Amino acid sequence: MDGTTAIRVGLRHRRTSLTDKTRLKDSASRRKTFAAALQQFEEQMNAAGGRIVKSGSGPGLEKWPSRVAAARRSGRIPETKELYGNWCRDGYEIKLVDIPAWRLTVLDPVPVPSRLTRPHTVIRAMQNERQPLGLTTSLER
Repeated sequence: MDGTTAIRVGLRHRRTSLTDKTRLKDSASRRKTFAAALQQFEEQMNAAGGRIVKSGSGPGLEKWPSRVAAARRSGRIPETKELYGNWCRDGYEIKLVDIPAWRLTVLDPVPVPSRLTRPHTVIRAMQNERQPLGLTTSLER
């Protein structure tokens, strides 16, 4: 064998080397590590009462904004809570707060006509201009 294997992707075949396979294994182990770190982060948040301040310096502190964004994307935050992250005087502050009730209410739909029959006079004047705002037709699109 030459160290490559054919992997079927949809209707095409792709040849991947053994280094690609190890890269795939590494990404799987990274996902497991991320899931474990997310679980640990949830436990810390619950133990701290919904507020954590990460202090210190160096590259570890700089990763917290992306970690908070990843936690938001993970879908593991309860629907009635919101995760905030901001820099503060002491370091990076992470808060888990309740979403206000007015943001959770379901709004009634507002009826909107499908066609505007009486536009505002300014809009009507712009529609009548040959080149509105002095733009060419290619720039309008």
